[in-house]
Amino acid sequence: MPQLPLLDSEVPIPAPKARKDLITLLAQNAPEFSAPADARTLVLEGWRALCMHYSPVFVEKSPHHIHQWSCLELMADAASRMPEIDFRFIGLVRNPMDALYSTWSRWRLPPQKIQFEWLEAHQNLLRFKDLVGARMTVVRYESLAADDGVARELLRSLEIEGTAAGAAALMHGNSMLKWKRDPRYGFELDSRVAALAAEFGYTRDELTNHSSYRWTLHHMLTRAMHLAWFRPIQRARASLRRVLRRPQGGPDPPNPPSAT
Repeated sequence: MPQLPLLDSEVPIPAPKARKDLITLLAQNAPEFSAPADARTLVLEGWRALCMHYSPVFVEKSPHHIHQWSCLELMADAASRMPEIDFRFIGLVRNPMDALYSTWSRWRLPPQKIQFEWLEAHQNLLRFKDLVGARMTVVRYESLAADDGVARELLRSLEIEGTAAGAAALMHGNSMLKWKRDPRYGFELDSRVAALAAEFGYTRDELTNHSSYRWTLHHMLTRAMHLAWFRPIQRARASLRRVLRRPQGGPDPPNPPSAT
């Protein structure tokens, strides 16, 4: 199925590698499952096996799924084919300025490009909500951080008991509007991204940054340094960790999800 390329990501993943990684994951987490030859059946029945193995409640978090409509289509198809499983979906939305500042600070991903990945992903989110209807709840990160009752009510609605207090304690607003306090960060959202963010309830003040004459130079130098030095080191460390984790004579473990 189609995979949109993402900046600084292993996506699109070649089909043979994806199949190998998926079979490895299923062997480690649902050992009773026997992998079929058909790719779509492998995905759908593999998901059923995971749900059954970890029943009564199985929670899977993959924020990168909304970047790919193919993933969402498969999720909706699984929900319609498996009436014995009570599928619920949570769309967690975050202020794009906060999200872009975070990816810039951590991985030096250029916000002027990544913002359009945010746009595509959240257009997919709204489209998916129309597709699955009441099965889906959309909640803002800021609401969870501001009021621990939001997390409790969300978990209660999902009939997940006994974890609400602990989950609420993990939420905080330390990263909210952090970009406003960085004088070097002069990135400004494209109007199309700001318009979609407004549909999720974000205000003009929460989305508007002031341009900085230092931003262009800071962005170019920092990004160049990351590509020339830090990124090769990160890749070397990741390769070393995979080698150290590899069972003697066994297959490579699956790659971690893309940071984007």
